[in-house]
Amino acid sequence: MKTKLMLLIFSLLFMVIASCSKEGDDETSDPTPTWDGTTESKPEGADGDSFEITEPEHLAWLAKAVNEGNSFKNKTITLKTDIDLDNKEWPMIGTLTADPNGEYNTKDYTGEPFSGTFNGDNNIIKNLKIEQPDRIGVGLFGFVADGATIKNLRVEGGAVNGGGFVGGIVGKGVGRTSNDDATTSIVNTTEATKITLERVSVGAPLTVTGGTASKASIVNNANAPFNARPTGGVAGSILGGDMSYAYNDGALVKGTDWVAGVIACLHDGQLIHSYNSANVGIVEGGYGNIIGGVTAHSLADNKRDWPTTVSARTFNVFNQGTIDGKEQVGGVLAWHELGDISGSFNIGNVDGDAGTTGQIVGKTITVSPNPTVGLKGKNKYLPNKGLEVGNGEYGPSGIAGEEFTGQIDGNELAEALNAQAGGEDIWVEDGSGVKLK
Repeated sequence: MKTKLMLLIFSLLFMVIASCSKEGDDETSDPTPTWDGTTESKPEGADGDSFEITEPEHLAWLAKAVNEGNSFKNKTITLKTDIDLDNKEWPMIGTLTADPNGEYNTKDYTGEPFSGTFNGDNNIIKNLKIEQPDRIGVGLFGFVADGATIKNLRVEGGAVNGGGFVGGIVGKGVGRTSNDDATTSIVNTTEATKITLERVSVGAPLTVTGGTASKASIVNNANAPFNARPTGGVAGSILGGDMSYAYNDGALVKGTDWVAGVIACLHDGQLIHSYNSANVGIVEGGYGNIIGGVTAHSLADNKRDWPTTVSARTFNVFNQGTIDGKEQVGGVLAWHELGDISGSFNIGNVDGDAGTTGQIVGKTITVSPNPTVGLKGKNKYLPNKGLEVGNGEYGPSGIAGEEFTGQIDGNELAEALNAQAGGEDIWVEDGSGVKLK
């Protein structure tokens, strides 16, 4: 009897162990595809109008093809799986060259851009490593232009370090074409030519660092306008394009100057429904100028012959990260130059010099009448706690804001953001903070 009982017990134990082993096998049977750092493989159907990327080798092939001159204009590429780049040096998709004598016109930026549609299909690219301190245009996509769209994509883990125009997903984007007149070389943006970044994000443990190299060391010309130093968590600089539902929920961002949690420089475009919850600061020895929680510099350049539909707009965004700089430091936006900012909030700490440091905006030239900004947070160095904008070189802009004293509940912030978005239900407090649905 005892022998039979023991056999029954052993049989049951064997069945349990086998079942657990099978479950473990099921959990690990489909690991994230990992790149070996060198192999490239052309995806099936890559010569057609659309194709899928199912292996890291396919993504490496895409980078090589773009860098050799195939822009994939009017093509759609869909990422069908998470990909682990395993901290191998990434060659970047698209290469940028800047004219050292240029005047911030699109014709001054040449190279081999990506101009197609890349749909991440809500997948993640992990452990991105780029160590290119002597280049400008540095990111998963180094250079995009002429109607490029990147959407539904997340990058997390790794380290990106570049000389300038540095971003976790896009280094430099140019949404306009050029003509032969140097004074009007940026021409009308159309739906066909603007850059679009939609539902893109970066997260920990990714770090994005830029602007640390000297101009003399830059191999593809750092004497480009604005010294080509912008560094952003998601994107470095976009000229003529829109971003929506973009966020940084943990990627540390540092640079010399022109640094922001989401996008450093957005010129003649709009940023809507986006946020930063990561720390933004300066590298050791950095100038520390123009440091923003969400955006560093927003510009609508009406000095040229632009269509009235082209403007700079920052709408329905918020920051809850710690922002650390010196001059022109803003919880949402560091330097606001023309255009519109409305429905935006800051509940993070902002640390900078008195005068050009603000809870919402650090410095501004002019803004649209009666914008709505609200719910200011804490600020170490702003003497007038009721002032929403630093009173620097151009004086206070008169942006009116509602001061919030004390702690703000996450549900209250989500409700306020949804109200500013016209009542749309797009923000939610999920127990770990306010996020996009």
